[in-house]
Amino acid sequence: MVGTQCNKDTGQCFCKQYVTGTECNTCLPGFFNLSKTNFEGCSPCNCVIQGTVLNKGECYPNNGSCLCKKYVTGRTCNLCKAGTFGLTDLNEEGCAKCNCDSRGTWGGDVTPKGELNCSSVGQCNCLPNVTDTTCNKCIDGFYWNSSGFGCLPCDCNLMSSLSNVCNNNGSCVCKPNIGVDGMRCDKCAKGYFNFSNGKCSPCKCNNAGSLFQLCDDYGNCTQCKANVVGMKCDVCKLGTTTLEDRNPFGCSGAPSQQGAPFVLFQTSRLINIGWFPPDNSNGILTKYELYRDRTKIFVGLDNNYNDNNLKPYTYYSYNVISYTAGGSSVSDNGVFHLAYTCRSTSCTSI
Repeated sequence: MVGTQCNKDTGQCFCKQYVTGTECNTCLPGFFNLSKTNFEGCSPCNCVIQGTVLNKGECYPNNGSCLCKKYVTGRTCNLCKAGTFGLTDLNEEGCAKCNCDSRGTWGGDVTPKGELNCSSVGQCNCLPNVTDTTCNKCIDGFYWNSSGFGCLPCDCNLMSSLSNVCNNNGSCVCKPNIGVDGMRCDKCAKGYFNFSNGKCSPCKCNNAGSLFQLCDDYGNCTQCKANVVGMKCDVCKLGTTTLEDRNPFGCSGAPSQQGAPFVLFQTSRLINIGWFPPDNSNGILTKYELYRDRTKIFVGLDNNYNDNNLKPYTYYSYNVISYTAGGSSVSDNGVFHLAYTCRSTSCTSI
């Protein structure tokens, strides 16, 4: 009788069909629950082979729970764990990760990323306007919601943008050379105004009279140079003249605060006179005039002059006048200088 007799030479008991061991006390691999009342000795594990470790179909002998691969669950190892799919014997881990993008998958706001489920072929459950297997792309015409989940419409102005497709920040691609800017291509770029029918008009500020090509919503230029006015920065202010591109003031007015000349060095018959530009040139300086004792001795744009053939022991008075196209500025009474003076029997310069 099976289980009550053994081989007299080896001591091996005669075991039931699914039992092993010298004393017939162990279930064969793939079986569990050794029982006297079981005619076959043990019950089959009934594991799903492809879901068990090394595809052996083995289970725990005491409770019959199958030994599952990493991403497999269920008593018989027949189910992929949450966030995985595609149970197969070819996968050492049993199932593959879904890798669903939580930003674009239903439940992504409440379910941990690694537990978001997908279909048996790995397709994640995408939110509206989201696409791709893992729900990681917005469909054309939409972009990622940076402060939440899902995708937002690009809403590009179709008249002024190249398409309704925008980048990941929601910025549309505006048509070139029509003066349009903005995330939706619905605003005028700098230097343009009057957005209408998908395009803007150029400010057309006068380059000579403008610091920048900027205007308001009505086309009035807003960055005129100091001596310029007018809707297009094209009119000289009252008291100024000669609008020029090279003039930082635009137009020239009378300079002011011309400083007095000063002595750089001297000899017994020569004085080198220097002067600075006026504190406020108010335009482009066209010339200086230097006077000695009310007689003009120099005209030009240099800032110094050698006055020679002078008489020793003589006082001289100098002043300078600076000019622009808009007027002039006269220095103070000038520098009075005694070239040489004598005390007792010696002469010294001062």
